[in-house]
Amino acid sequence: MERICKPWCFSIIIKLLGKKMSHKYLKRKLALLWKPPKEITLIDLGYDYFIVKYLKEENMIKALQNGLWFVNGFFLSIKKWHPNFVAYEVDETISAIWIRLPELPTKYYDHKILAKIGTKIGRLVKTDV
Repeated sequence: MERICKPWCFSIIIKLLGKKMSHKYLKRKLALLWKPPKEITLIDLGYDYFIVKYLKEENMIKALQNGLWFVNGFFLSIKKWHPNFVAYEVDETISAIWIRLPELPTKYYDHKILAKIGTKIGRLVKTDV
């Protein structure tokens, strides 16, 4: 099991929420978004899920941690690959969301204040003033 899982250990599972895209188009958009050092390996898992296979851990970490990602305005759900993932059995119960506060007075554009607001909504991932 370890031998067959090892090549996938730096992979991520993605799903574009609210929009279907062809494999070729999504691959091109991800390359523009993440600017990887080598061509992205993108595999269609069915049910609008894809796996992005990386050879290096730092590329996987960049995709997982460097922001909320959007493709053509649609949120890209990302999670670390795990060996028993089956697309048709997925029951998403948690999703990252981006909250905008367009009429918030500018004096409250402070990381501590925004973090306090964010933690009232749920688990805070990131603030962006």
